[in-house]
Amino acid sequence: MRILLYIIFIFLLTKETQGQLAQNITVIKYTNAEKLFNKNQIINTKSGSFEIAYYKEYTLYNVSSVRLEVDHSKTKDTVTKFIPVDTIITYYVAKKNLNYGISYDCFGNTKKYPVDSLLKALAIHDSMKGIYSYVFGKRALIVRNKKTNNITLEKYDVKKKILTDPDTVYKYYDYNLKGINFSFSPTLDKQNNSKLWKILFVFTPQNKKDRSLWQKLEVSMQIEKIKSQDNRNYIKLINRFKNDSKELSLK
Repeated sequence: MRILLYIIFIFLLTKETQGQLAQNITVIKYTNAEKLFNKNQIINTKSGSFEIAYYKEYTLYNVSSVRLEVDHSKTKDTVTKFIPVDTIITYYVAKKNLNYGISYDCFGNTKKYPVDSLLKALAIHDSMKGIYSYVFGKRALIVRNKKTNNITLEKYDVKKKILTDPDTVYKYYDYNLKGINFSFSPTLDKQNNSKLWKILFVFTPQNKKDRSLWQKLEVSMQIEKIKSQDNRNYIKLINRFKNDSKELSLK
């Protein structure tokens, strides 16, 4: 009986401790989106998102991907088509100053992975963020918070150098997100004493043919602080990573 009570006590204590630790996690949602307009209506859109959890010197990326298979159904179309089969959820755990992390997927697979490769695949590697700090010309508009005087929005009307340049760029700032580890541009964050949380690029068609098909294209990247439902699971995975990293001798 005493042994049973002891086991129950340890279980409850562990559960409570994990709950307390989960409260110390900071989680953000990263979203990229494209919207194509014609006659002021959205005619096509696509987006993707994933969560990033920060806890002490650890970072966890919660990434979902769709597994596709060839569609073997009878069709007159000679082009190979793929159909979605299921969604794969993979958690990538990394530790500060380590070049490799460990991934855990929903099928129970555990793998070592290079952190740089993951960040490049997610398009959030530092080497890919230069576009966010780029000066597109003089600011056409500045909006400030009336109470704090901090910049909340910058608008740039771009002098296009090449056809693929955007026509307009909007940069959104939020002082309340200043403490978050993620950064689109450390330079702009420091310069504006705030956090660049969203960038919006607006493109317009450059020839008559395109103008008959679409009016404008909006491409955006943004982060937002969220209350994730997976915080307890994140703590478990980070603790698991601590043990697995020793066995795999991560560097």
